[in-house]
Amino acid sequence: MNDFKEEILTIIQNLKEKGSYQANSYLTEQETAAEEAFKQELLESLANGNTRLAAGGNGLEQLIKELVEIEGYTKVRIEAKNQSSDISDIDISAEKNDRFNNSRLLIQAKHHRGQTSSHGLRQLITHETDDDESNVQKWLMTTGSLSSESKKLAEEHNIRVMEGKDLVEWISESLEHLSPATKQKLGIIEVPKIVKLK
Repeated sequence: MNDFKEEILTIIQNLKEKGSYQANSYLTEQETAAEEAFKQELLESLANGNTRLAAGGNGLEQLIKELVEIEGYTKVRIEAKNQSSDISDIDISAEKNDRFNNSRLLIQAKHHRGQTSSHGLRQLITHETDDDESNVQKWLMTTGSLSSESKKLAEEHNIRVMEGKDLVEWISESLEHLSPATKQKLGIIEVPKIVKLK
């Protein structure tokens, strides 16, 4: 019985908490735990620069460009640096035009560890566009996080934010569509895994 002690305790615990025990629920729990561990490890790798993405922020821009293309946007391009004499700047622009919707994305990407300052927001705030503002979404995407003050500033100027945790969620949801080269740069391999059944 000692050989099955751990499995028996798991079954008893499930019976107490849920009133039943099913082996497939255990596998689902293991899968969820593995996915969460993967996301946490990917976030740490991205924030700390432990990937093979190009340095200087260009690698993050290329990654976001690919993710935006997966979402169905066209004319996705990484914009030239130093577009104006003031601080206004965008890193990526994209368009989606279909029967029901015309929209444009203007994205400022920040490859940061820890907290991202409000500078990227100010770059977006000062960036003017000739497009109908109702069709334009301005985004600040970062591998880091934003302070509550920066989030408030973004909200005041109708700028959407995507912090590191949400960025990793987006990457995870897009895995099957990411190019093999991008997965390799991120250090992502996909192999089946066996878990010990209980």
